Amino acid sequence: MHFDGLDVSILGPAFVAGLLVLSTHVPMGLKVLERGIVFIDLAIAQIAGVGIIAADTLGFPLHGISVQLIGIYLVFASLIVPALAVLHRQHLRLPMGYVLGVCGYGLGLMLSALLDIPAGAAIVCCIALIAATFSRLFTRI
Repeated sequence: MHFDGLDVSILGPAFVAGLLVLSTHVPMGLKVLERGIVFIDLAIAQIAGVGIIAADTLGFPLHGISVQLIGIYLVFASLIVPALAVLHRQHLRLPMGYVLGVCGYGLGLMLSALLDIPAGAAIVCCIALIAATFSRLFTRI
């Protein structure tokens, strides 16, 4: 673990960019889920992911394709996961969705810097874990 990686001059702009993404994705994700829109793009992206894994296994060069795939998952995570975690809440859905997304971005960026792992994947995992934990702890039975 490298604490010198927690450089605000590097993590700050990335965090601000994440906040800008969340500012549009959380409300849009709530609307998408309320309307029940089906994401054919995500199904195609998942099939592409299987193709990338197969190509990597067979030794084909990827040349940035995995970075693009993580970008797709990052967009999906910021669009749908916070909205999905708060969808069945009666009050304060939008602020709660923002808080979940901000916590996921912040924790993901910090873990990325501390553990020297890719930021996109860390953010996706953190958003998913935080949203799942929130949903599990605060969902009424």
